[in-house]
Amino acid sequence: MGIHYRYAETADLPRCVELMRSWGRLDYGDALHDRLPRFWQPLIGHPHHALHVLVEDHAGAEPVVRGLASGVFVDPAFIAGELAAPSAGLSRRIIELTLEGRSPIATRAALASGQRGDGVHAIGVDFALQHDNFALPGTIRWLPTMLASARDWLAGWRLQSFHREVAGRDLYALAKTSAMPTRRLQPPAGTGRHDTRPRYLTGSMRADADRRVGALMWWFFQAGSPEFRFTAAQQDLLCFALRQMSDAEIAKRLGVSRHTVTMRWRTVLAHVSDLRPDLFPPHEPGMPRGTEKRGALLAHLRDRMHEIRPR
Repeated sequence: MGIHYRYAETADLPRCVELMRSWGRLDYGDALHDRLPRFWQPLIGHPHHALHVLVEDHAGAEPVVRGLASGVFVDPAFIAGELAAPSAGLSRRIIELTLEGRSPIATRAALASGQRGDGVHAIGVDFALQHDNFALPGTIRWLPTMLASARDWLAGWRLQSFHREVAGRDLYALAKTSAMPTRRLQPPAGTGRHDTRPRYLTGSMRADADRRVGALMWWFFQAGSPEFRFTAAQQDLLCFALRQMSDAEIAKRLGVSRHTVTMRWRTVLAHVSDLRPDLFPPHEPGMPRGTEKRGALLAHLRDRMHEIRPR
């Protein structure tokens, strides 16, 4: 038996709604639960915002989705307003505004501006896990998988802030162990709130993280400067390749031909060869040279995700 995360697919959405209903800690209500797939669908396969599912594998049986986590980057004005007057319901507000056509979610241009400037603002939106109590060993075993999911989403970004709303003293305790500042929230008025667990806003500004060098949260705020300066199209190609998609899958995702994907690979590899020929190993007889170079480049980028973030 093993556990892992993966990128969500459209077929996962009914199960994700089921998990959110049973989790209940964010008090979305039945009407919003029914509309969640409309919010999630654009996140599926997005190169920057994320919807991950947490999966348990059993030998000889189909893998089972046990949880989910979503995250988006938001406009600076939105997070500034939220931090000025924090109250419970942060995730619900993001979803409702987006579904109403007033989305606070940052565009690619805004993300590129943040990467060049003061940084970007990340918010963990949805979270649910079938195993409810994080004080129990059967639940805490999911923590490394959850952290790997968060790292996948946040790695390489020049973060200015990261925040998430949580409910329950078990999640509050986890936030404190990661050295994230945490404040108690008052329940929003008039929402028919039925979950009596305390609500908290957890998270960190870059200045907070910098004061806690070596703490878990500090690592999420570390990002380098790009060396290769790939174009936006090249970044998307490499982003999806790092997710182990085939060229055919990448072409479908990007809405281009397979030939276009092949030509982009050639341009990328030629560009990297000019700048860093040392990245590519000596040719191994019988192995296609393009395949060798792709593997070497992707291995290099896995620890340098800032190369594929907008700029």
